[in-house]
Amino acid sequence: MGELFVFTLAVLTGTVTAGLSSSFYTLVTRRPASFSLLTEPLPGAATAILTLVLAGPIVIMRNAIAFRVSEGRPWVWFGLSVSIALFWSFIVGLFVLSVLLAR
Repeated sequence: MGELFVFTLAVLTGTVTAGLSSSFYTLVTRRPASFSLLTEPLPGAATAILTLVLAGPIVIMRNAIAFRVSEGRPWVWFGLSVSIALFWSFIVGLFVLSVLLAR
C-alpha cells in the first residue's frame, strides 16, 4: 500500500508541476506550450526545452484530447498517450519531490 501512495503522490505532484509550468509559459508568452517550440532559434529553443521538460505531460494530454475529438483517433492511441503522460508525470513528480525533500 505504501508504494501505491508514493506513486500516486509523485504522479499528482508531477501533474501539478506540469500544469503550473504550462500555465506560467502561456501567461508570459501569450501562447500555449507545444512541441513545435523546439524549432525556434537558440534562445527560444533553450527556453522551450526547459519548459517542456516540466510541462510535457500537459502538452501530450492536450494534444491527445484534441486529436481524439477532432480526428477521431482510436482509443488505443489515446490510451497510449495517457500512459506516456502518466509516466512522464511520475518522473517529474519524483524529481520535484526529491528536490523538496533533500533539504
